[in-house]
Amino acid sequence: MREWVKRVFIKLGVLVDHAEIVADVLVTADLMSISSNGVQRVGRYVGGIRRGNVNVKPSIRVLRDYGATALVDGDNCLGRPVALYAMRIAKNCITSISSEKKTCYASPSLELLCEE
Repeated sequence: MREWVKRVFIKLGVLVDHAEIVADVLVTADLMSISSNGVQRVGRYVGGIRRGNVNVKPSIRVLRDYGATALVDGDNCLGRPVALYAMRIAKNCITSISSEKKTCYASPSLELLCEE
């Protein structure tokens, strides 16, 4: 299933690494019985790509880096790849600041992206 989902996105011009991220998250969500965030979303994402609402070749970048926080521009790409990028930036922010208490907050739907 992962391979099929990945191929769907690649055929639509999505960057290979982004297609892999999206396929992994969608299939993993289904395997965890979170079908609302699973493979059923493929049709919605495909529609967004075909309508031009999703940038399949984005330039994800940090607009502002404040040390403990950062502002990330996802360039209208699929949400999962930019969320993973932002979570990695957040992880770097957390490990780079010096304080006794370091905490990372994320939406439950991004929890799958935080595991490495």
